[in-house]
Amino acid sequence: MAAIFFHAFTEKTSEDAARELSLRIKTLCGGGIKHLLVFFTAHNHPITLMQSLRRTINPKFLWGLEAPILIYEDKAAVKGVLAIAINGEEVSLRPVFTKSDAWESVESVFRKELKDMPGEKSFLFSSLPVGANFANYRRGIAMALGKNTNVIGAGYMKRFAQKQYVIIDDKVDEGSFSLVGKNLQLETARMGGFVPLGKPFVITKSLPDHSLVIEINNRPAAQMYKFYFEDKFETFKKHRYFSFYPIGIREGSKLRLISVVDTLNDGSLVCLGSIKEGSRANFTILHQPSLFQSLKTRLEPIRNHGEGFVFMINSLMRKKILMESYTEEIRAIKANLGDKFKVSGIYADYTIYPDKELMEIGMETGNLLVSLWK
Repeated sequence: MAAIFFHAFTEKTSEDAARELSLRIKTLCGGGIKHLLVFFTAHNHPITLMQSLRRTINPKFLWGLEAPILIYEDKAAVKGVLAIAINGEEVSLRPVFTKSDAWESVESVFRKELKDMPGEKSFLFSSLPVGANFANYRRGIAMALGKNTNVIGAGYMKRFAQKQYVIIDDKVDEGSFSLVGKNLQLETARMGGFVPLGKPFVITKSLPDHSLVIEINNRPAAQMYKFYFEDKFETFKKHRYFSFYPIGIREGSKLRLISVVDTLNDGSLVCLGSIKEGSRANFTILHQPSLFQSLKTRLEPIRNHGEGFVFMINSLMRKKILMESYTEEIRAIKANLGDKFKVSGIYADYTIYPDKELMEIGMETGNLLVSLWK
């Protein structure tokens, strides 16, 4: 049996949320739930939510992740609980949880947890908390599953809650969480809207593993921002407006976005993501007309399926740039896909995606990741 998806959302929290979701999910599916994945905002008490979901819905497997903003159909919500139920006799999902950042540990935990799950793993969803080292995560996954793993995920650089909780069946903890699947497929599309600003430049010195760009065109990297913003640069730096103008790296036909977080005293740029020396790049800016004009083309491969379950991972940086109009993007995507597609999702600081052109696990900020689960 192919995977069957049901989803429901409530603005209520904890025990009240579990009761309402139970009514909605059971009405939709009319029977038992095999896998239940919930996303919840910081307004919830995770232990109470977990116990209440066990009491009301009682799925065979239960997992939960805390997120700052939830997406349900054509809405974005800063408070509530989003539930995704996945049924199907042949669908197999396995959680992998780790607190260590060392790539050797990541590899070891994945191999241990998946040793009795032979064959191709066609689905991988990951969530990395504040402080997690993406480079080590990517290397550990590549060693355990291969660097061309079909993965999507969300990562965080800034705390959106006092703690970032994970629910794994009957436990609540903090750490990196992944969900590995068989007989569950992923198809992805990345939504851009950023356009190059000014002339291209070359990254002449960098430390990719430390997410530092040291020199651009053989000069301290921050001077490139100073060149564009001239006497406004100190104000620009003081208010950390760098994220409004991410660095765009051209990779094949797509633009990978790297957000600049801060500058160091030596003029280096602290980035969210790694940039290799010799990369040709531009500063970029989000152009809203381009964003909405490209929706139809970007979503066409997913829309061609006619119906399905869509999960989006949107960018908190993108929300910051769009300000009050950020919900228009969600409504436009839902309208473009139509009523036959169920749409859910979350917001994060960065997305993890399968970079099919470079044949590796990619990471970026700014772009929106749309995935079809089937």
